[in-house]
Amino acid sequence: MNVARDLMAVLVVTLSWVPLATAQTPTQPTPRQHERAGRYEEAVRGFAVVLAEEPANLTALLGLERVLGNRLDRSAEVWPYLERAINAAPQHEQIREIAFRIASTAFGPDSIPGVVERWTAALPLSATPYRQYAFWLADAGDLERALAVLDEGDDRITDARLSQYRAQILIRAGDWLAAASHWRRAVDLDPAFAQTAGASLSRSPPVHREAILQTVLGVRPSTAGRLLSADLLVRWGRPEEGWALLDASLPPNDDQAAAILRRFADRAGQLRTLAGARARGFALERLAERQVGGEAARTRVEAARAFADAGDLPAAQRLLNRSRSRTTEADEAVATATLIRVLTDAGQLEDAEERFLEWETRLRGDDVDELRHRMAWAWILRPEMERAERILANDSSVTAMAIGGWIALYRGELAAAKENFGAAGPSTQSREEATRRASMLVLLQRIQAQQAPDLGAALLLVAQGDTTAAIPRLESVAQTLPAQAGRPEVFAHAGQLLHRQRDYEGAIRLFDLAFASDTTGPNAPAAELAVAVALAELGRGDEAVPRLEHLILTYQESALVPQARRLLDRINGMIPKS
Repeated sequence: MNVARDLMAVLVVTLSWVPLATAQTPTQPTPRQHERAGRYEEAVRGFAVVLAEEPANLTALLGLERVLGNRLDRSAEVWPYLERAINAAPQHEQIREIAFRIASTAFGPDSIPGVVERWTAALPLSATPYRQYAFWLADAGDLERALAVLDEGDDRITDARLSQYRAQILIRAGDWLAAASHWRRAVDLDPAFAQTAGASLSRSPPVHREAILQTVLGVRPSTAGRLLSADLLVRWGRPEEGWALLDASLPPNDDQAAAILRRFADRAGQLRTLAGARARGFALERLAERQVGGEAARTRVEAARAFADAGDLPAAQRLLNRSRSRTTEADEAVATATLIRVLTDAGQLEDAEERFLEWETRLRGDDVDELRHRMAWAWILRPEMERAERILANDSSVTAMAIGGWIALYRGELAAAKENFGAAGPSTQSREEATRRASMLVLLQRIQAQQAPDLGAALLLVAQGDTTAAIPRLESVAQTLPAQAGRPEVFAHAGQLLHRQRDYEGAIRLFDLAFASDTTGPNAPAAELAVAVALAELGRGDEAVPRLEHLILTYQESALVPQARRLLDRINGMIPKS
């Protein structure tokens, strides 16, 4: 089909204003500058000057497409320039793509088959015209014809891209298994498509995933199919299964294998799970085996960190011991810092501290501080408070001061704990830790006693993770405190611990004790609201309603009244649970 003859017969294009090509002086604005300034007619004339000398100048053709097509809605006027460009460079793929876009915009659907026919005749081995036409049809909602166009291309050429395009259109149609089959074909033809295939199929609904894996693997699994399956498994949160496939399918070429291993390790690490960390460790360890010197040692340190995150401390220590003897001193310092972390987390505090003191002056400053504080906490939880204080002896940071506050608290030295917490301020450490410290400071400020060893011992049990043993001790401590000086706050603190563990019945009992201890004190509205929240969590809204109504009417000035109203509305069905 000759689009210029058949379609332009009805189109009147006036070119009389196009000047002859002349050399521009340096002071004349370029067509692009005219375009940016919104002087579109001047831009058109400027692009036309360029095309008069260079008919196939891609920059000028794209400029005309932008200005005449997008800005002035006169797409048809671009066509004569495109005809000249195609005649000058018949195999220029990008010019053909512009012609496709202009024809579809200016002349409608009937013009497309002729444009594509001329394109495929000029470039018989190109997959691009089939892609353009198929996706144009798919965007118009005609998926059947889109697939037929790709069938025609497949009959003429064998190209992995055609399988890729078919897979994408089949996904639009919801046919995930057929799409998986074509993605498998694409990666078999060209393994470079594996990442795109993995990203595409990873979005499949869970109900289809096992069948997709079977389709991708096939009866006779190929290396590319196994690698694609491994990528899908890690994307779907099954990294250890993915690693088993990947490890058995790595190509012999070290560079190719290294890229695959690094990509897998990064994906596994993004899962933020123990299984993901473990699979990341395996992949990095295998990667290090394909590297040499310092690069290999640094990768082993990465692998060790991954194994440590997964809780596999023996594997982490094994890798670190290998890497420390094969690096520069700077790299060895990084490896040693990681080893100290691993030893600390494994409870081998004596070894960790010994290595720390040996390397303290050679470690990076940030590592020194972080390791010192990590070891101090480990000694606290053992509990060996003197060892914790010793490791912090030369540390004047506010973080060390905050940790010193916890040491004092667990010893029952409430006055010293309050002083340290107050001096550390609200911005030290993470937001979570600062909030925990601020909450504890509020509790301690209500207690007038300077010493409370039983309270410190109970709170240490909480820090050690033994809430079950801590709760009765906290109750016992609360009973010894005055109603206006700590009793309701300690009861409420114990209730909050149980609430976090979803022991709502136990929490309600303790919050009720907190409320009954001092119904006029500052903690009373919070305790009553906490009771109502726990009742609502148990589905006992009818019991929560009177508690909320009492709070709203009795403590009208409390900042908690809006929260109480919102919960009351939710229970009454006025707003959804959020």
